[in-house]
Amino acid sequence: MNRTALLALCPTALLATAAGPPAFVTSDPNGGWSRAGYYVHNNLWNAAKYSPCTSTLSAWSHDNWQVVTRMNNRTGDGAVKTYPNVHRDYPGVPLDAFESITSRFAETSPQVGIYNVAYDIWINGIARPGCTEIMIWTDNFHQVPGGRYVQDVTFGEHT
Repeated sequence: MNRTALLALCPTALLATAAGPPAFVTSDPNGGWSRAGYYVHNNLWNAAKYSPCTSTLSAWSHDNWQVVTRMNNRTGDGAVKTYPNVHRDYPGVPLDAFESITSRFAETSPQVGIYNVAYDIWINGIARPGCTEIMIWTDNFHQVPGGRYVQDVTFGEHT
């Protein structure tokens, strides 16, 4: 089976620690910035029907960025409205071509509102039927339902 891999770090809110002005700022719902082989993406993919929703992404680098987002949840449905992220694609590279896949992830969240911060790994495509997504919720703040317990998983030395 020829599977391709995409590693996507998809936090919903990060607080940058860099000094000085960001190298890139956008409030465009689909705005993004390419840097060092990565793409930093504002990605308000489901916000239009929940207007007003705003999001401003500021990036100092591909591994140091923040998003300030204001979302409308008047419907109470808790739907995901935006998914700002940084990702690196490996189109056409079979998954078995990788001897190992490692990455690092850190985030800081504001502890207000409703959100989750997740880490995604897409295998064999990106967000379309037949693709496999491994989503790891790393921080959940009042986002319900948050799913149900399925099982513990061990990655390296972490459970």
